[in-house]
Amino acid sequence: MEKEIVEVLRYIRDNITSETFDAFYVNNRVENASGLLKEDLKSITEMETHHFPEMAIQIDKTSCLQIGSYLYTLNKYQFCIIPHGEQHCIRYIRSASHTASMLWISITGDIIRAGYTMYSKTKRSKIYGADLQLPGGFLINSILEEQRMGRAGSREAVVSYIKTFLSLLLQKLTFEADAGGHGWAENVVNELQEYIREHLLEPIRLQDLSNHVSLTPSYVCKLFKQVTGDTITYYTHKLKIDKAIEYLSESNMSLSEIAEVLGFYDQFHFSKVFKVHVGVPPSKYRSGLTAKGAMFPISSRRRKQSSTHHTEKE
Repeated sequence: MEKEIVEVLRYIRDNITSETFDAFYVNNRVENASGLLKEDLKSITEMETHHFPEMAIQIDKTSCLQIGSYLYTLNKYQFCIIPHGEQHCIRYIRSASHTASMLWISITGDIIRAGYTMYSKTKRSKIYGADLQLPGGFLINSILEEQRMGRAGSREAVVSYIKTFLSLLLQKLTFEADAGGHGWAENVVNELQEYIREHLLEPIRLQDLSNHVSLTPSYVCKLFKQVTGDTITYYTHKLKIDKAIEYLSESNMSLSEIAEVLGFYDQFHFSKVFKVHVGVPPSKYRSGLTAKGAMFPISSRRRKQSSTHHTEKE
C-alpha cells in the first residue's frame, strides 16, 4: 500500500505539465450520467456532500466517480477534485471485474485528512487513515479559483499548485505501523467524543459529527464502533443519562423538562432510554432517593448488555 501510494503521487508530480494536464486531471473530461443506462451502473456508495473540498487520486485500476449529474472515469495516476457542497458517490461499471483503490484527501484548512480505500463490486474498505498538517486549503482553493476564473495562464498556475500540493503531501505522509491506522482512528474518535460532550445539550446530528471530523457519516459510525465498542447513539445516550441523574438528584425539574433540556424527543423517549441504561424508569429512580441522597445502584452489567445488543440508528 505505502509503496503504491508514494509511487503514484511521485509519478503525477513529476509528469504533470501544461501539455499533459488533461491526462492526469479529469475534471475537464466528463460524461453526463443521465446519458448512461441505469442497469449499466451500480452505486457502491450513497450520494454524499461535505462542507470541505476533496481530492480523489486513483492508486490502482479504475473507478467511476459521479459528481452531481456528471461522471468521471479515473484510471491509475489520475485524480479529480470535488468542490465543497457537491453531491458525489463512487459508481461501479458492471463490465469491470477488479478491485480498485483510491486515496481520498479531505481538505480542511491547514489540516487534511487522508484515507486509502479499496472498492469491490459491492462494498468499500478503508484500510488507512492519517491527519497531516499542511496548507492544503489554500492550494486546493487556489486551484478551484483558477478554474472558475479561466484566466490566461490558469492552466500553468493550476499545474504549479498541484505540484506543490503533492510535494508537501509526500513530505508529510506517514503510514501507521499497525494495520488500519489505529492511532489515527483513536484520534478521530477522541474528536467525536469531545464534540458530543461539548454539544450534549444541543441536538446532535450524524451529519454534524461527519462535518466535524471530515469523514463520511457511514465511516464515522463504523470507526466509532470499532474503537469504543459502542455505537454513537449509545455513547451519547449514556452521557445524557448521566446528566439526567444529576438533574433527578439535585433539582426539582420535571421529567418532561429534563427530557427537553437533554434533547430527547419527548418524556416517553427519555424514560425508555433511561431504563435501558439504569434499569428502572426515571420516576422510580427519583422516588427511590432517600433523605440522605442514596440512589438505586446503576447496574454496570445491564449497561454492558444493552451496549452489546444496541444497533446504530443514525
